Amino acid sequence: MIEEIFASVSPGETRVACMEGGRAVELHRFLHGRSTSVGNIYLGRVTRMVPGLGAAFVEIGGAKAGFLPLRDGGLSAKPLHEGARVIVQITREGERGKGPQLSTAIRIPGYLLVFAPNGGGIHVARRIGHEAQSERLAAAIAVIARPEEGWIARTNAADAGAEALAREADMLRTEWSAIVAASSRASPPAILYSEPSPIGRVLRDKAGKDLRRVVVDDAGAYTAAQSFLRDYLPQLQRTLARHTGSLALFEQEGIEPEFEALPHRRVPLPSGGTVIIERTEALWAIDVNTGRNVSGSSAEATILATNIEADRKST
Repeated sequence: MIEEIFASVSPGETRVACMEGGRAVELHRFLHGRSTSVGNIYLGRVTRMVPGLGAAFVEIGGAKAGFLPLRDGGLSAKPLHEGARVIVQITREGERGKGPQLSTAIRIPGYLLVFAPNGGGIHVARRIGHEAQSERLAAAIAVIARPEEGWIARTNAADAGAEALAREADMLRTEWSAIVAASSRASPPAILYSEPSPIGRVLRDKAGKDLRRVVVDDAGAYTAAQSFLRDYLPQLQRTLARHTGSLALFEQEGIEPEFEALPHRRVPLPSGGTVIIERTEALWAIDVNTGRNVSGSSAEATILATNIEADRKST
């Protein structure tokens, strides 16, 4: 489990390192001006219906209209038409000249729960593998859920009590009510909800009961972290600190070399092997090379040892 989170902000980017046992187990880089829009919610306008593709194109304010499948799980029984207003969420970034993929099956993530205001039932994260625990969570959520709502218990909710679940559910409902109210006042295209700041996003997805230190070197990031912890994890507010030392935060913590390897998509392994990461249109490809590693008693043993080392480096 993540024990420490360090965040460093520079004019061009925000970098976040998640630590376990004194080593970086996750590295996140958020480029300013190129931040992800996945998860953002918009009031859009349908510009074109394409029955042959089973889709509509929706203007949400970007360079390209978004692609909305007509069999999308969140669409109401009322059919769409050109010029219609519709609330949509980006589920995949646009690339190679294509617009983003959209959905009307809205999902608003919190720390313990994901709220689906348009329905979808009650679900528990698969990583909560204990059957009794999953059943307890499902039963607790069923008590607070309204008939038209959908809920997903995140992995973070494994040990959460009914009171904490109800408290967060109310917060997420309030968030959705604000989105609906904003949509009634806005003219499309308009953004209604943005994903949290980089530090808020990492805390939401990675912070847990083992977290004992959060250190940031920027006033804005400190305020964002403070706000998230106050709203979702008040018991962990004491873990937050502002780095003000003369030595840069990542240099002080000895993790700067980890980030220097990222732009090259080549991550060196202590044995002499490397992990090479490449992005294609359809997927991220991860290639583990033995390189100079000849430590095994056989080729198979060397390959196995290198793969184990790569797995430890990335998880």
